[in-house]
Amino acid sequence: MSSPEEPRRAPYDTSLWPQIDFGPQGSIFAIGVIAMTYYLLEGVLRSVFTATLEMPRDRGSVIFHRIQNDVRLAIIKDVATQRKLPPPLLIRLDHFTSGFAICADNRNALLHSGSSYPFWSRAIPETVDELPLTRRTRSGEVLHINVDETVLRRVATEMMGLNGFGGALYGHIPTPFPLDFEPVPPLPDIPELPFALDYRSQQHGPKPTPRP
Repeated sequence: MSSPEEPRRAPYDTSLWPQIDFGPQGSIFAIGVIAMTYYLLEGVLRSVFTATLEMPRDRGSVIFHRIQNDVRLAIIKDVATQRKLPPPLLIRLDHFTSGFAICADNRNALLHSGSSYPFWSRAIPETVDELPLTRRTRSGEVLHINVDETVLRRVATEMMGLNGFGGALYGHIPTPFPLDFEPVPPLPDIPELPFALDYRSQQHGPKPTPRP
């Protein structure tokens, strides 16, 4: 008979795919949605980038895909300012690039994290719906966060919202090349910035209680 101290969690069915219990299915699915949504958001950033530089998309893409996000965003800001685009558009472009930086950080952190879920969920049964994630910075620091499906869905939803915001801005950037769509939507209202995932130093994060 099981003792009260042992975790109350059914064993993972290894006949299923994947054979490793990576975590709650809803959370794992949400991370996949984040990955695919970021691909769409990056496509919008590429459109904004090439339009701001007044370049055809195929030619501008050659440059876009050879530089990192921080350089892409800095170029958009600097060139838009140099072109003296209308202030309402400049304000929105600045907001879009700030929001993109947050979304990119969230996506990169999640997709470059590992999880100790099988151990964690057995050591602390009440965390069975949470996904403990750990990643290392370039300096070697270990960072930790616990997320659940609700948080991950919010990351994906806010990323998709920024995708629509950036797409609407793209149509307002003066360019000598024809747009992909007509009519151009009205200049959108400025949304709230996406929230940033808060990874903490491992030494300050929660740690699973060892099993007796």
